[in-house]
Amino acid sequence: MNLFNIKNIIQEKRLPWFIEKRMRVGENILFFLKNRTINFFRNASINDIRITFQCGFHGETGGVFAIASIANLLAQRYQVEFLTNPSSNYNRLLSSKICFVETPNMNSDLFICDVTCDHYFLERVKKKGKLLIISCHGLLNESHGLESEQVKKALSFADIVHFVSPFQQDSFQLETGRFEIIPNATKKINKKRRTNNVGCVGNLNEVKKNVIESVNIGLASKADYIHLWSIEKDIWKDSRVVTHNWEKNKDKIYNSFDVLVFMSQVETFGLVVIEAMSAGIPCLLSSIPVFEEFGKCPGVTIIDTDNKENTAAILNEMLENKDKLRDPILEHFTNRYSEDVISEKWFSLVSKLLGR
Repeated sequence: MNLFNIKNIIQEKRLPWFIEKRMRVGENILFFLKNRTINFFRNASINDIRITFQCGFHGETGGVFAIASIANLLAQRYQVEFLTNPSSNYNRLLSSKICFVETPNMNSDLFICDVTCDHYFLERVKKKGKLLIISCHGLLNESHGLESEQVKKALSFADIVHFVSPFQQDSFQLETGRFEIIPNATKKINKKRRTNNVGCVGNLNEVKKNVIESVNIGLASKADYIHLWSIEKDIWKDSRVVTHNWEKNKDKIYNSFDVLVFMSQVETFGLVVIEAMSAGIPCLLSSIPVFEEFGKCPGVTIIDTDNKENTAAILNEMLENKDKLRDPILEHFTNRYSEDVISEKWFSLVSKLLGR
């Protein structure tokens, strides 16, 4: 039996969360050491545009995945370095093209930071006369774990504030010219398996993800199984509800079901929605403002969770028509959220800021 099979068996037996977390820390350290070794022998041209990323939060949220994606896209064209440490969750998300550093190069052309970045560092960047983008992945009064005044103070240092959705600008109300809206991107997921299952993806331990509502809709439908990625406790004890721990293999997640049911109460963007789109998976979403943009996609239906009468019927219809919806969904994803489209938006912003 090879190591891959052994790992799969271990994962299916659902190791305790604290053991999985320790394994992830070990994995982060290995990626850190590998990157430092590779970049020790790499010589950068003095003519390369250098971009430095510095983030205060290195946990496991959609914002971290999104910023890692931005760094990876920019590394296709520019010299990118990322301030990190051996145990950071960023280490396993970042491309090998990116140089991991533990101290910043203050001679970089551009700095990209998150709102949790230390204000002293942001002030230091501005005193050096450097360009600064603050990439914001929450709302003014939530999703950051910070007081609104702390968030405002961080944004005050920025030459440009990056938002991932117009809904954020509705929250912050920044003046024109101070912000740029560039959606998240994701790699296309390779979906090969067809099922009659539905799924819900995200940190489903959070109350705001509203996983109970998603499961109730799934149970009322004709779906064979409801897959939950990821959640610590199985409170349902129902044979149709299948709970999973955290999983980094996106192909494995999205090959387990054919319709995404996501009744989240608060989102800044909805990264799992475009991940599902990239696999050609129809989506049944809650009627929150940020999801309105996704409602333009064929195969995405937004429902009012207060009106449950037709919800199961809608889900059953989506399961039945999933193959017909696949190509229109993929086309919508490719035109709006693919890495090629979003990387060009970032290249354009960087060129504009640097005057090149």
